Amino acid sequence: MRSRAPLVLMEQLVMLTVFALAAAVCVQAFVLADRLSQTGAARDQAVIAAERAAEIWKSCGGDTASAAAGYGGTAEGVRWQIFYDKNWNRVASGDATAYTVSLTGCADSGLLRTARIEAAPAGDGEALFTLTVSCQRGTAE
Repeated sequence: MRSRAPLVLMEQLVMLTVFALAAAVCVQAFVLADRLSQTGAARDQAVIAAERAAEIWKSCGGDTASAAAGYGGTAEGVRWQIFYDKNWNRVASGDATAYTVSLTGCADSGLLRTARIEAAPAGDGEALFTLTVSCQRGTAE
């Protein structure tokens, strides 16, 4: 009578291969889920940072220099930039900057001043959140 050991060994090898493939698919799914979770968390923080910058800019009457002096960041003409590290804590320019919030495109229309705020990864990353904000100026010029 012939031994059944090779057949049992082959069956276990096939089961192990199926299990390994299923585990590989599960690991890829977990990696994708983690990446999506990190992107969502960064987007949530970008919304908060952009809204905070918008409120500060509006409270300063649309003056980027006053906003930068009161809250931080750099103001160059009508451009205001705030720098954040990977945990969304404000940092000075260049100090481990991972994200930036930029206010640009100030345009006046009578008593209304409008600007665009963009929160993005430092460098050439795609914007996480963009916001158009307007504020009423004190007097017409």
